[in-house]
Amino acid sequence: QLSLRAQLLAAVALGGATLVGAALAILLFEHFFASEWSHATRQVRREALIYGFSRSDEQGVALFGAWFCAVNPLLEELFWRIFLAHGFDHRAASHFLPANAAPRAIQKWTRGTRGTAALWVAASAFYASYHANVVFVFLPLPAAAAAVAGLVGYGVLLQLLVSRVGLVGAVGAHVGADAAVILGLTDAIWEYLRR
Repeated sequence: QLSLRAQLLAAVALGGATLVGAALAILLFEHFFASEWSHATRQVRREALIYGFSRSDEQGVALFGAWFCAVNPLLEELFWRIFLAHGFDHRAASHFLPANAAPRAIQKWTRGTRGTAALWVAASAFYASYHANVVFVFLPLPAAAAAVAGLVGYGVLLQLLVSRVGLVGAVGAHVGADAAVILGLTDAIWEYLRR
């Protein structure tokens, strides 16, 4: 893992790269698939109104966006990448499985690189399924299914960042992704990307 200073620099770089990449993807999707984007935008706007996000409530949307980009990434990375993914080793498993069965069962399943990858994919599948309820409410079915599948891959990427760069780097990338979500939500509400 990197020093804290290097992790902070990586966090800024990863967050910025994630935000820029997602913003470009939004703009390209809108350009090449305008009718699908228009349909998705109408659905997001309709659902956002149900949850209190409206054109007239700039302060509420701004407060949600600030929380979503500042607090949510840290909490999610601590839970999904640290607590859950690292918690399923034989020591943690011994707390909820019989004493002799836990180490043998968990060690057999998680042995070696493939086992680590399996744990990362499993934790990332839980991460994606946790987000699926929101994604399927706000997006049309094909886009929502693609987003959930993408979240599994993104979860594995974030786990790799925790492993290679450190928690701070993964939080930075998560901040960028959450900022892109807020960009998409606020564009659906105010339509500033189409002006």
